[in-house]
Parts: sequence; C-alpha cells; structure tokens
Amino acid sequence: GAAALCTVSEPIAEALSRLHAKSAFTVTNGFEPGPVPESPPQGPFRLLYTGMIYPGRREPGIIFEAVRLLRLEGRAAPRNLRLVFYGPNHQLTRRLAASHDVSDFVDTPGEISREEAQVEQRRAHALLQLEWNDPRTAGVFPGKFFEYLGAGRPILAVGPRDSVVENVLRETGAGNIAHDAPAAAELLARALALWKEGRSAAAPRNEENIARYTRRAQASKLAERLEGILQVREGRKE
Repeated sequence: GAAALCTVSEPIAEALSRLHAKSAFTVTNGFEPGPVPESPPQGPFRLLYTGMIYPGRREPGIIFEAVRLLRLEGRAAPRNLRLVFYGPNHQLTRRLAASHDVSDFVDTPGEISREEAQVEQRRAHALLQLEWNDPRTAGVFPGKFFEYLGAGRPILAVGPRDSVVENVLRETGAGNIAHDAPAAAELLARALALWKEGRSAAAPRNEENIARYTRRAQASKLAERLEGILQVREGRKE
C-alpha cells in the first residue's frame, strides 16, 4: 500500500520494483563536506581502515596477500608502508596478518571516536574500503564509503565486480577497486611509486560528481521525489 519505495542503491531498487510491481527510487547515505589537506602527509605511506572487520566476509585477507606479494618482489617494506586499522576487534586482524606473514606491516592502535576517525582519514595517504567479495553484495553501500569520499584521500577498495562502490569510484575518480590479491598488489605498488615521487595515489577527482553524495544533495533528491509523489496524490484526489 506504499505510495513509493525508497532504498539505497539501484540494484536493490530494481529488485524491489520487480517484487512489488511498482517503481522505487534511491537515496544514498552521504557525507558532510570538511577541510581536506592540500598535500600528502609526511612519513611512511599509511593505508588506513576505520571500523570493524567481519571474519569470512569483510576482512583484509586480500590486501594482506597483496602486501605479501609486494614484499616477495621487493616492492614494499614495513619501513615505508603501514597498514593502520582503527576499531574494536582488530585482534582478528592481527591474527589474519600473521597468517599472511605481514604482521610487521600492520598497526592496530585501538578504538577512537568517529570525530577522531575522520581526522585520521584526512591524514592518511590512502583509505582502505573492504567489502565481502561476493556478487550478492554488489548493491551494498557501506556508510563508511561516503565518509571516505568526504575525506578527500584516494580510496583503495576490495570487493565484487560491477558493484555500486566500483561505479561511484569510476564516476568520481575517488579511487580504485581490486577484485583479487594480484590486482590489489598492483594498485598498491602504483600508489607507493607515486608517493615516493611526492604525488597523490589517485587520479584527479571529479568534484562535481563527488558533491552529488553530500548529505545536502541527497536530502534535496529525497525532497524532490516526495514533492512529486505528493503532487501526484493531490492530483488524483482532484
């Protein structure tokens, strides 16, 4: 009996439309714009992750295997690459790092507030976005992803092919996605090479497209759709 259906991504909207035989529209989560550092921070290259991991699903196994490959090839060392994980359950991360023989690359400082996490995101050289690498999750937008967009740092994502995250990264120029360890190794090696030259690890960002994912822009989108729905309903009453 709903007048409209709203969800967070096009694949889910399409599924809802098929299920209920009515149109559905999307409103994503978003971010609040904030100050973005103009130049990369000093020190070793820091690939930062903020939040929990979920064993067997959202976990850093692919990125750890990528780092192991780079170490074997002599393209990465703990002195110039740090994988930093803030969050509550990274004893699991340490065990997984040990199983890939990359413990000396990994820092797990513990839990911090959301505000502190956003500061750390802006200080990092790149941000790690982890997804369950399964086609069934291709329509999932994690809330953290939008925070990362607002942080202004290059995003290195791991996840399924043709996902909504991959599509947004492509349209915004905010980062890249890897679907397996060799691809992640190449992306990370490229980022390290640019860092050594004093350059950013990402292509130029499309700020106009990124601005579409601010909370203000998404709220405007929702308001516009609601206004249209109300006009249709009022017209029917007349």
